[in-house]
Amino acid sequence: MTIFANIMRKLYLLLTILTLAFTGSISAREITATTTGGRVPARAYLNDSTITVVHIPATVREIEDYAFEGCSRLERVIFEPGSRLTKIGDYAFADCVSLSDFKIPSSVRTLGTGMLMHCESIKEIDIPRGVQSLPRFFARGCTRLTSVTLPKSVTAIHRLAFAGCLNLSGIVFPASLRHIGMNAFAFCTSLKEVTLPAHLTTLESYAFAECTSLESVTLPREAREIGELIFSGCRSLRTITVPRNMPPSFECNSFIFEPDETEMYAGCTLRIPASALSRYRSAHGWRLFPTLTPLP
Repeated sequence: MTIFANIMRKLYLLLTILTLAFTGSISAREITATTTGGRVPARAYLNDSTITVVHIPATVREIEDYAFEGCSRLERVIFEPGSRLTKIGDYAFADCVSLSDFKIPSSVRTLGTGMLMHCESIKEIDIPRGVQSLPRFFARGCTRLTSVTLPKSVTAIHRLAFAGCLNLSGIVFPASLRHIGMNAFAFCTSLKEVTLPAHLTTLESYAFAECTSLESVTLPREAREIGELIFSGCRSLRTITVPRNMPPSFECNSFIFEPDETEMYAGCTLRIPASALSRYRSAHGWRLFPTLTPLP
């Protein structure tokens, strides 16, 4: 009985090894995307865990919604030279957790909601010239993302676009930028310095909340109102520069930090125009800063 059991155990082990070897040889595959009328259809490869590399033909003009969402083993997306792609749809590559090699073609003008959401292996994103808007959830939860390049054409970064990008340590905002949405960079815990463009007009609530490494911020010169608690949880923040003579108001009569974060005001220096010292000392929210320094 013992000999029989050992034989059966060895047979089972051998079958397991052969099964794994066999399935492994056919499960990882490199494909050329199937197209219809110049499009990769919506949900064409949804949750396909066998694809590791996909080639996108140059004739493709649109990758539709959810086309490759959940392709958990997808590592590389190769766009053929001369790509005519202009649009990548909503969640087209969301949850492709192994995706690390992905360069958006220069022809692209429209990026979909959550397009790269939870692509945990991607490290660099270069936005093509001509793209004007980064949609909500665009690269949310790309935890290894370290670098984002924004062109001069970008005017809006919408809510939660880069929230939870834990390794994003710096980003240069173009002068064209006019809008940053709610929680757009929340929990970007490696971000150390932020200089917002002078003509930014809308900075929504919690935009940089819980950026725990953030040390220095320059707010826009033209923003008349900023959102609620935009730096809530930013415990390392030491300098806030506001190059505006009239103190900006806060949405819903709020503050920069949470009400229970009063010690953070004490550890942070507010740099403002010399002619505006008295205004900031009496303005709602701003008067909580004990240290005000005039700008040169």
